[in-house]
Amino acid sequence: MTSSNSQTKKILITGGTNGIGKEVARILAIKGYHIILTARNEKLIKEVIDEFSHLNPELKYSYYLVDFLDLEKMKIVSKEILKDHPIIDFIYMNAAMIPKKRGEQTKDGIVTSMVVNFLSQLILFETMLPALKKSETKMVLHTTSMSTNRKFSMTELDRIHTFGRIKSYAVTKQLAAMSYYYYSRYNLDVIFKLVDPGVVYTKTAIGVIPKYLRFIGPLAAVFLSNPKKVAKDVVALIEREDPKQIALYKNAKLIKHHMIYQDLKLQDEIITYAHSLLGEK
Repeated sequence: MTSSNSQTKKILITGGTNGIGKEVARILAIKGYHIILTARNEKLIKEVIDEFSHLNPELKYSYYLVDFLDLEKMKIVSKEILKDHPIIDFIYMNAAMIPKKRGEQTKDGIVTSMVVNFLSQLILFETMLPALKKSETKMVLHTTSMSTNRKFSMTELDRIHTFGRIKSYAVTKQLAAMSYYYYSRYNLDVIFKLVDPGVVYTKTAIGVIPKYLRFIGPLAAVFLSNPKKVAKDVVALIEREDPKQIALYKNAKLIKHHMIYQDLKLQDEIITYAHSLLGEK
């Protein structure tokens, strides 16, 4: 569903109905950006749009219903977004999940964290890249993870179904981050900004706490990053020009790349691996 057309800046946000993504969308909605959201829960996304409309009565928005666990549906919806928005200025890949249990898989037999944190977002990015390249801005942002491995081998993915919930999350987030380093090599006109938010007080973070300890959730908020603060940092990066084509940030400040991110051979292997899972050459 799409509101009236506009020449204002357009940003596509995944994971925009809660946590960091919602707070980024809220700030940009108030600023007058055309926000494009994806979600699987229509009731929730309508509530978010209604909330933003009260903050900005002239809100410009679009939303698309898709479950990131469904790769075929993601392909279809990605093409719909491209058709509706042939030019787009920013893409913020923020959606993420921690598996509910070790080895959790989709109906296609792929680990759920791999599908949500990497493959579905890769489909969306590759589909929307032509629209992004038609913009003068051409910026991709990605919420990465502080749990990046300093050493990693593709052979480890043969046993990803045995990984614990947190490791499965961290590894698949790392694959996604490294895919942007790969694409930065072939799209020199596109700006890539990776954001390390630390551990943020979100539903995803709370979901890691065992059920019998969930009562400490409010206490955890004291020690974890505030999603509203992180969102302000992300918006600052969106509106700021930086000299680097691809960079890693924390608290809106430039930090050193992890050396593994710059492993060209590993980047190539990751993309080949992803396309093999997607049934592509």
